[in-house]
Amino acid sequence: MIDVKGLVKEYRVRKEHSILRKKKVRALKGISFKVKEGEFVGYLGPNGSGKSTTIKILSGIIYPTRGEVKVMGYIPWEDRIEYVSHIGVVLGSKSSLFWDLPAIDSLKFMRAVYRIPKSEFEARLRKYCDVLGLKKLLTRRVRNLSLGERMKFNFVAAVLHDPQIFFLDEPTIAVDAVSKDDLRQFMKELNKEGKTMILTTHDMEDVENLCRRLILLNEGEILFDGNIKDFKRRHANFKLLKVEVESFKHKRNFMKIVKEHEHKIEANMFSIRVKDWSEAQSLLNKLRRHAELIDVDISNPSLHFIVSSVYRNLKKGEEQ
Repeated sequence: MIDVKGLVKEYRVRKEHSILRKKKVRALKGISFKVKEGEFVGYLGPNGSGKSTTIKILSGIIYPTRGEVKVMGYIPWEDRIEYVSHIGVVLGSKSSLFWDLPAIDSLKFMRAVYRIPKSEFEARLRKYCDVLGLKKLLTRRVRNLSLGERMKFNFVAAVLHDPQIFFLDEPTIAVDAVSKDDLRQFMKELNKEGKTMILTTHDMEDVENLCRRLILLNEGEILFDGNIKDFKRRHANFKLLKVEVESFKHKRNFMKIVKEHEHKIEANMFSIRVKDWSEAQSLLNKLRRHAELIDVDISNPSLHFIVSSVYRNLKKGEEQ
């Protein structure tokens, strides 16, 4: 359904301390991948890795410098008029709704753009508004909707013309927990109906809840492409020791021990990478000498921690 070969995208950007001189920057460095019908793919990477550039090319918004892309037989930037009727795009940073008008007016505008028959439009509108709990909000101005409600309407706007492929760029960004759960369930249902989905996000819970396949990018190149379970097996040959500190006896000594391991700190919660249960127990005994602990947990690492570890190790390698 989606076939990408040797995709390169170069930009010319102004050089630092220069008004006229420009340099080439490669956002994508010859990436290739295929997506089958009905797949739900997590397309991940840090800021600047090329995720949004890829989505914009696949959507037909921009064209590549080199390479081939075919989606359902279409070349997105060349066959754009016919092509867009087959795709749905949700950009978390941008809205397809008219700010000062009631939500229903934006949806009617979409009906006109995609030439959706009235009976089909009304049936789909009723179905999706019922699923997302939006029926009573149709006549409310978009400016008066919450962020979660606006994102739900953005999804409705993207699905009204019944596309086969969805490109989702940070669709749950800054959305409250309840709305996020509703949107995740909505995406799951669309995928169950056979829709093909490509999701870019920094929220690993979205990926773990929705995706079976992972494509990981770094600086315009593909680091990993495969099943999420395979990714975890390859990169998660360690345990995660989580300790919550009530008070410190010797904070400097405590931090010195922690810093000998890969770790993450959130307030008084320390997540520390260890090889196995034995090392975890040994480390825990050392930490208890220097702090009062109120909670301890030893578990397999989350996808978020694994992905972060992969990128941290890459950065360390580049710096050495």
